[in-house]
Amino acid sequence: MGGVFSHFFRSGHALLSGGHNRGVSDSTRKNIRVVFDALRANPKVTVHRLEGLLGQVPRSENILIIHNEEGYNLLQKCVGINNVDMIRWCISRNIDINRGCCSLPLHIACLRGFDEAVELLLKHGARIDVEARMCWPGPHHQNCEERSKHSNINNEDHYTRSSDKLQCAIYYAIDGDQVDILELLSSRARTTGCPGSRSGPSSTLPASAGPGTASSTSSQNEVMKSTSVTMSTTPFINPHSTI
Repeated sequence: MGGVFSHFFRSGHALLSGGHNRGVSDSTRKNIRVVFDALRANPKVTVHRLEGLLGQVPRSENILIIHNEEGYNLLQKCVGINNVDMIRWCISRNIDINRGCCSLPLHIACLRGFDEAVELLLKHGARIDVEARMCWPGPHHQNCEERSKHSNINNEDHYTRSSDKLQCAIYYAIDGDQVDILELLSSRARTTGCPGSRSGPSSTLPASAGPGTASSTSSQNEVMKSTSVTMSTTPFINPHSTI
């Protein structure tokens, strides 16, 4: 009987470790850091050009636990520089793109208005309703769990310029004044019946949405009204949850 229980718990541990807690080898850490250097030198470098390095990374290893000196993982970096080719490679690695302490890939893409990246992330399971803070592209906020993991980050001025608000993709699109992204998210929400905020997005834009033109503001308001009707009253998903 004891042997049965022992086997059960070992199997359970294997299932858990097979998820987002998967580790990485020293060689993978080294290769991914070289990739970071390559992206810094050439933000548009292709997967084909990096094939020698990327081909050595086992699919069983979780590349998202490797961070650059700024404290961000490879997918966050690739979305931030809008390298769609590398984004495709990252999301092909059996990773959870909805889990993270901050600056989720979909949120970065919505804030910057990278429509192709947004569509790609949504296609591969990115959730519109997940809330998280936005530390990217600067040092991690003092309340972010990632901050304590990167002792070389020491930019106090960033705290006064960043927000510690937990928001979903729609609000980051508003913050970036990204009308086309708002329309894309609204369409996606109508199609999937995506749950939304507890009170629903406001039909008026916050000041952080940027100046814009009268026609742009009108278009955003119409999108938000449409999205407000579509989004349900289900609470947002916490990216730290274990669902």
